[in-house]
Amino acid sequence: AERAVAGERTALNLAGIDKNEVARGMMLAEPAVLQTSTRVDARLLLLPSARPLKTGARVHLHAFTSEVIATIRIYEDKLLLPGKEAYAQLHLSHPLLLLPGDRFIMRQFSPVITIGGGVVLDAFPLKRAPASSRTEFLNELFSGNPARILKARVARRAQRGLDLKQAVAETGWQEREIASQLASLEQELVKAGGVLIMSATLRRLSDLFRQSVEQFQQRNPLSGGIPLETLRDNLAISQSLFDFVLDSLLRDQRLVITAGLI
Repeated sequence: AERAVAGERTALNLAGIDKNEVARGMMLAEPAVLQTSTRVDARLLLLPSARPLKTGARVHLHAFTSEVIATIRIYEDKLLLPGKEAYAQLHLSHPLLLLPGDRFIMRQFSPVITIGGGVVLDAFPLKRAPASSRTEFLNELFSGNPARILKARVARRAQRGLDLKQAVAETGWQEREIASQLASLEQELVKAGGVLIMSATLRRLSDLFRQSVEQFQQRNPLSGGIPLETLRDNLAISQSLFDFVLDSLLRDQRLVITAGLI
């Protein structure tokens, strides 16, 4: 061990590299940028020599230097046959930091023998998503096309949009890569107040703003308008997205604020 450390120092000195610079260069991510998860959607492959894998089965999952127990939920036929592949959700016994594209090995619960493996597609699956839309979404992720992947991740959030920080956590991409993909999809995706949202969804949201104000004034003809907080509660969207849409409508003089009322 001492010889290895000495050899490393010698190599760094000969190359004229500061060891502190190496330490900084090896940092994987800023604190709080990436997040752990206990539920992961993945593409599984079962070895031809393995037994059929049923939904509800437990396996030993090995990813990098981590080992956890995972409960399998197969999406399509509820049964994965030897030599076949399928989409599945893995419920992990302990949180892991996994990103799309990370590979893992599955070993049988008992006896502990290797039965297959897989690739992570989504470490933040949405709850209660319909099976058909979930499979369609995973197909987009499995395609490996960055533009299609970003579009699919934003589209599934509907009018809530996808916060830029959450987009980094979900994809594992740096912000500049997300910005590059956003530029290639400028007709379909927009960045609205730090939130990525489909252009068509943003237009519908603007219409919904105006409709909500009109309906409130029709029901309350003596009122000077709808309070800001009431409108935001009715729409149930993030503050940053609410502010972006409201500012846009105010600039276009489609809405007016008087004494805190819209």
